[in-house]
Amino acid sequence: MQDAEDSSRDQKAGTEFSVRRAIWELAGIVGVHPDPYSIRELEWMGRGRMCHDWNMFAPLICCTANPWLDKKNVLTLEKVHPYFEKKAVKPFKRSDWMKFKAAITGGL
Repeated sequence: MQDAEDSSRDQKAGTEFSVRRAIWELAGIVGVHPDPYSIRELEWMGRGRMCHDWNMFAPLICCTANPWLDKKNVLTLEKVHPYFEKKAVKPFKRSDWMKFKAAITGGL
């Protein structure tokens, strides 16, 4: 009954946006019940979910389309993936490796 009241209130106000509807849509994207989460947390989870989905499918799009494209118009992840962030790769130093090895082996 409250959903009908919310939608009628939105229609009377002349707005198509409803905070309640946005919360439920974000919860639907993530696949959780929205009650224990704030709208900020739901937005973070929704963005993470969409980024995860693009991380899985952007390489498939590139691999599928590139054989039919010219060498000049090759699709890259930067062109296809809307959430792509190029991260600087920090080289792994020997001292870091030794710390990692000591942590795994217990100093043996």
